[in-house]
Amino acid sequence: MLATLIFLAIFISSLFVGTILAYPIYIIASTLGDIEFSDIVILSTQITGLAGSFLYLRYITDFTFENLGYAFTRPAVKRDAIVSFTFGIMILVLLGISFYLLGIYDLHSSRDFELQAIPTLIIGALGTGVIVALFEETVFRGALLQGLYKKSSAPLAIIITSLAYSWVHFIQFDLPSGPNSIGFLSAPTHFISAYTDFLFDEKMDAFLSLFILGVLLGMIRIRQGSIISCIGLHAGLVAGIKIFRYLAEYQPGNPHLYLISSHDYRLGLLASFWLFLATLLYYFFSNRKMIVRSEE
Repeated sequence: MLATLIFLAIFISSLFVGTILAYPIYIIASTLGDIEFSDIVILSTQITGLAGSFLYLRYITDFTFENLGYAFTRPAVKRDAIVSFTFGIMILVLLGISFYLLGIYDLHSSRDFELQAIPTLIIGALGTGVIVALFEETVFRGALLQGLYKKSSAPLAIIITSLAYSWVHFIQFDLPSGPNSIGFLSAPTHFISAYTDFLFDEKMDAFLSLFILGVLLGMIRIRQGSIISCIGLHAGLVAGIKIFRYLAEYQPGNPHLYLISSHDYRLGLLASFWLFLATLLYYFFSNRKMIVRSEE
């Protein structure tokens, strides 16, 4: 219980510090060009959230690359990354096929689908996937999960970090625009509402999808002792989403829209189903692999 409270105190405090630093950063950034204050707030909280996760890990144990999950001494690191990336792509393919068969999405009507556009699309999707995965996995399955795991059980560490992981994806700072309406306290005074408004916006189906994904990634981290496969899977999912957004177009008015969330029209009950199935598949596959190893 104490470990969980310390986790929450450091994590929430680091996010709040980000809102305090947002205005000074905005003043500096605005001299370089036109930029939205809300974007600066998100960036600032991401930076302080990363710093807070590192501080938490350092408070619990030694701050090393190995404790962060970058266990490059593991055999078949490249294979793990490639297999997990493919696993992430497969989940998105199955979800995309489900959307298409149900008529929720169709091929994008305004795309040319020219061959010369494919390399740019793939490179952009891969780059985005790797960057997002590196950041989020280092924070959540690297520092935070490892720190909590050191002081509690694996199930509790996975559940708490999965809740935090899902929660931060719904940050929404509804802030005024224009330098004359922005001040030092603009972001801090909106801190609570920014992190709680989603509870009243019918977005819990999207929250559930991300929570299940967090459980899957947390399980991989605990069982493999590394975040390499977590990064691979996460990167595959993000890259798959980027490609899907380019190829497919949402079809409003479909009778099956209850299966997707109004948050982004991709997460929701259908995504939760495939992610839950993937979690069960990994659980039983990894159990079988562990049994085989113990018998050797």
